[in-house]
Amino acid sequence: MKSEMREGLAAQMAVMECKCRWQENFHCLKGNHENIKNENGGGNFSFRKFAQEGEMVMRFMQAYYGDEVLNAIYDFEKSLPLAFCTDNLFVSHAEPLEPLDEETVINAPLFDEAILALTWTANDEASSGSVKKMLKAFCRPKDKSVHPIYIGGHRPVKGKFNLRQNGCYVQLHNPLEQNIAIVRADQTFDCKTQIVSVEQKNFASVRGFKKNIIKT
Repeated sequence: MKSEMREGLAAQMAVMECKCRWQENFHCLKGNHENIKNENGGGNFSFRKFAQEGEMVMRFMQAYYGDEVLNAIYDFEKSLPLAFCTDNLFVSHAEPLEPLDEETVINAPLFDEAILALTWTANDEASSGSVKKMLKAFCRPKDKSVHPIYIGGHRPVKGKFNLRQNGCYVQLHNPLEQNIAIVRADQTFDCKTQIVSVEQKNFASVRGFKKNIIKT
């Protein structure tokens, strides 16, 4: 467990370092696993998969680092945004359970229902058309030939991606491949060519990859 906690805390420290260095260009969204206190409520659920992992993590942090560090990480998680949006892209950890309006999305960390809707949605649980309605409300490509896309993760997929909501929602989560989506503002996203593996180090071959990199 020490090895796994070392890996997890190192990843969190890297996220914090990147946010401090590139505040305007690096963003990390809250997902269902950003729940260091393993709480039930506030849009969160306690976590277990193979064992009581959520409870074990909380007790480990209390035993080795104390409540001060535990509370600091808790506050950090609470400060994370729930969504990211550009003219042709919308991103959240999970498929939106239902369409959310602008005020709710902007203030999502304050609304339990919004946290739940953007971090915990299971496959086939979202309301029909929720993605299309949100893309219409939030994304307005300057080039009318560019079609906006919604990207999320949460549930594992086989291969590079899975398309949901009539192709409007790209589900991107394969831990074995460590894929990223490279989204360009001036072109419609192509799942087959613009989802690449960091492990394979082939993303440099994608034209303009430095413009905008999103990882869920």
